[in-house]
Amino acid sequence: MPSDALQGKVSGRLAKTLGFQTVSTIYVNNPYGSGLSKTFSQTLSEHGGKVVATVAYEEGRPSYRGELEQALKGKPQAIALFSYPENGVTIIRQALELGFTGKFLLADGMKAPEVVHNVGVQYLKGTYGTTPGSREGNAKARFVEAYTKQFGEKPPKPYIDNCYDAIAVLALAVHHAKSSEPKAIRDALRQVANPPGEAIEPGDFQHAFDLISQGQKINYRGTSGEVDFDDHGDVVTPIEVWKIDDHGMIVTERLEDV
Repeated sequence: MPSDALQGKVSGRLAKTLGFQTVSTIYVNNPYGSGLSKTFSQTLSEHGGKVVATVAYEEGRPSYRGELEQALKGKPQAIALFSYPENGVTIIRQALELGFTGKFLLADGMKAPEVVHNVGVQYLKGTYGTTPGSREGNAKARFVEAYTKQFGEKPPKPYIDNCYDAIAVLALAVHHAKSSEPKAIRDALRQVANPPGEAIEPGDFQHAFDLISQGQKINYRGTSGEVDFDDHGDVVTPIEVWKIDDHGMIVTERLEDV
């Protein structure tokens, strides 16, 4: 998974691109939410916009009117909501009940069909969001084809492809290390996922195991993108900008590099 800081930067730039000069952020009070809110706010400020309120919320409450009243004091053009569906839907509904007529800007946690269904297409059409993305390519096409054959639909939510790649790299590293000890796996990750080496894609695992057993180098190229680990152990991917269209479908607008 890429760092949330990458997504926060693209989200901040997106707000300015959409013409939002004043924005309030409402975020779930955990590292995910606070990290996105912080990076978003810094980036929007760097691009000439202004965050008029930054409000944290706790999960599982029936009402967020107090938090919304704080967020709406500065009359923002948009609310950047860094949340999950179970609370995010409540926050959006209550914002509308309080008379908010601006736009919402969402992130990966809210990229879910049930959000549109539970709030209503008429309120969310035209809403933009961000999520870690992946380049179109053979690896992604193979994964989507296999997933659709197995489950009868294309992967509907974020991180399905990232999870698949995580398990794949883990399995390849265990085989390379000939051990399930954490440190051994850690030290083997770059040996199976970073170049150089023979390219391995989803579905090529038996061939990959054979190459590793022969002492040959492999380079796993994932469905979520190139799974290359940097010196800090992070992977870098493009960020997808998505939109809810007039029919309530979540569609990809573009990919942005950070």
